[in-house]
Amino acid sequence: MQTPHERDNIKVGQPEIDDLRLFSAEMDACFQRIVRLLASLLDVPIAVFSILGNDRQYIRTAQGLDIQDASSDMSLCESALLADDILMLGDVSEHPDFNQNTLLNGLSGIRFYAGIPVHGPGGQRIGILYGVDTRARKPDETLSSNLQDLRALLENEILLCSLVNEDHLTGLLNRRCFEQSIDQEWRRSARSLQPLALLYIDIDHFKAYNDTYGHLAGDECLQVLASIMKNACKRSADKVFRIGGEEFAILLPNTSQRDAVRLAQRLQSAVRQQEIPHESAPAGFISLSIGICALEATSGGQAELEAFINSCDKALYAAKERGRNTVIALPFEMEIGIPEKS
Repeated sequence: MQTPHERDNIKVGQPEIDDLRLFSAEMDACFQRIVRLLASLLDVPIAVFSILGNDRQYIRTAQGLDIQDASSDMSLCESALLADDILMLGDVSEHPDFNQNTLLNGLSGIRFYAGIPVHGPGGQRIGILYGVDTRARKPDETLSSNLQDLRALLENEILLCSLVNEDHLTGLLNRRCFEQSIDQEWRRSARSLQPLALLYIDIDHFKAYNDTYGHLAGDECLQVLASIMKNACKRSADKVFRIGGEEFAILLPNTSQRDAVRLAQRLQSAVRQQEIPHESAPAGFISLSIGICALEATSGGQAELEAFINSCDKALYAAKERGRNTVIALPFEMEIGIPEKS
């Protein structure tokens, strides 16, 4: 059996987990169906799909189990994650290595365990699908086959979800995903009382670039700039979206206006260093205009969210009006004016 230290040598995909939106509402029904099928086909009272984070195991969907999350160093699930394929134990009590399992010790009389690692579209292991029973069971080919088939169904659903949310040219998240994400982050900001920042980014004179160099060169330019934007965002919670032809957005949870401006300035510097020729631009190279709005905390209201987005859009317009190739950060502004701090 592999030791916990061997996990470092396995492609466990925290970045991929963050990109796949596995905690989105649209995946709920899919995960619930798979878990119900698992409980039925394996004839087990407890069936679970868990997602592996950096230091936690998040029980994404479960049947017959109330626990919301648990330490990711749990021996059975850790071993299932590291396994080449299925980990199936007919009687857990016969395996002393698993006696201290924190999840199973919280339940009475657990004997049978069957788990299989789940992979994301990039091939990284992102979670575990498993079932447990209070009866000792004899492992057989039918159980193994059913578990493998369910894993394949689950991985296919995750792939389809990722394709729906992805901009196929740049590999960034798309506008559909942006609209869902900003709504979720807005509500999360209201619950946590943490700041939220939004950047709107426009490639300066990009229509002229396409007219001069052709659409193939334009596509290559978009891909280079998308890579720069993604690399500039160091935290897994930061999200980059392509929301239009040459329009991008970056959503930064728990980020002040000052830090958002610093990120925007790093982006502009990185683009300048690329020196992508653009003879129709004043500087002779590709450049970015960036508008920023940040809010220290939000009530979570829909009207406030719309005003937040509008403030960022106004900031981008102001950056263009100022001659482009610049960063403008505007204060959050409702229609009735700028809210006073209490």
